[in-house]
Amino acid sequence: SGSKIKLNLLVDNILKKEGTITLTSNLANNGTVSYNFGDISSKLHVGKNVIKVRTNIDGYEDDENSYKTQTIQILSSAKPILAGGLNKVDFIGTYTLDAGTGFTSYLWSNNSTNQTLTVSSSGTYWVHVTNPNGCINGDTVVMNNKVGIENGTMDRLLVYPNPVKTILKMKVPQCTENSFNLEIYSSDMRQVVTMKKMANNGFMEIDVANLKNGVYYIRIKSVECTYTEKFIKE
Repeated sequence: SGSKIKLNLLVDNILKKEGTITLTSNLANNGTVSYNFGDISSKLHVGKNVIKVRTNIDGYEDDENSYKTQTIQILSSAKPILAGGLNKVDFIGTYTLDAGTGFTSYLWSNNSTNQTLTVSSSGTYWVHVTNPNGCINGDTVVMNNKVGIENGTMDRLLVYPNPVKTILKMKVPQCTENSFNLEIYSSDMRQVVTMKKMANNGFMEIDVANLKNGVYYIRIKSVECTYTEKFIKE
């Protein structure tokens, strides 16, 4: 009675928490006493965690070989990546958001439970996914439908969808509608595409499926004007 048991909690041999038990009565041979370190989740990391409890009773410390040891494996929760990781996406008409494969369940901001969600309105959209281990993660993106562009009300270069997988569409300004030079540059400003094009009523398409994934800049140049926009190939 009156003896103090000092407890040290180690994770991967690094001291994370301490505690003390004061015995109020004599402890019988092979007797036990319980202690709760509380929530230690913030002390753990993704991967293998070797947890040890070291005791010191009135100055007598456990031999290292007698430490109580437990191994816990923490698995990472994969994060869905909407629209190539962009915070905001400009589009015309509709755009399909894909939360990716490998999850057991999906929940979108409109209560849809499919892997993909096709949107037609501007707004903020989010998805929560659950992996096979029951862990939950999510992502959010702001979608901006460029209403009125179909009627030619914006005199600027617009590229969509952005990011793009195969076909990049463009609404070109009036000063380039007849004919213009089209150039695409990689993020290090190396020219990867050059051609002469004509738009159809202010709209045109170009196949970018053969481009490597990454950030690109598309430039259109006519006698009257030059416009440049950034897009992401995924």
